[in-house]
Amino acid sequence: MKKHICIAAGISATVFAWGYGAARGISTDSPSFLPSACAAENETCYPYLKSDSGSIQVVTDVPIPSTTTFLTYQLSFVPGTGKSNSASGVFGPTVVAGTPTCDYVPQYLSASSSPPVACYAYMSNWSSDPANQSVPVVAQVMIFQYQDNQTGVFPGSDSTTVTSGAIEVDFNYTATECKGKTASFTVNGTTYTAKNPCAAGTNAFFFNANSTQTGVVLVGGVPTGWKIE
Repeated sequence: MKKHICIAAGISATVFAWGYGAARGISTDSPSFLPSACAAENETCYPYLKSDSGSIQVVTDVPIPSTTTFLTYQLSFVPGTGKSNSASGVFGPTVVAGTPTCDYVPQYLSASSSPPVACYAYMSNWSSDPANQSVPVVAQVMIFQYQDNQTGVFPGSDSTTVTSGAIEVDFNYTATECKGKTASFTVNGTTYTAKNPCAAGTNAFFFNANSTQTGVVLVGGVPTGWKIE
């Protein structure tokens, strides 16, 4: 599954869940962002930057008809916890004999008998000191880029809904760090906001290529607690 990743300035950024959209703890998604650990685990790591927002471009393998380009997500997000240092990483496919295999399974789904698989996962964590693993992470954005031609991934959809250039975007929080603050998320020009994003059931967005492969659609509706601006 051929992908191109561009993590823009701001932060060098960085599913379906049990009970889709429920807020989850952060610990199961948090690797070490120390450079030595990233090298050992074959992760891509980025600098720690002072920022309360981030952006990322994800290019899929879905060709746009009558063009030479591929379906692309332009994503930006503000977690709503105030400014703090951020650290980011990218997890890619396993490569054996030069052949990439999409086999990334989110840790919280690893116990499932047949979990969906992602080709890439992008993580952004915010804390006062990302290099210090003893300092709690206050907010996290996880982006899972799913393998094509899977079914049963999207909430509220039937088994005929097949992934095509699909991604999931999760906002995760530790406790009440975002109470009374506004989180925002923009994808390809559409902006969603939440006034209390750390409340349960407010964090998971699912997107798929539309039927003409010319754009993306939100699958499963706007998460509870969020609205379209």
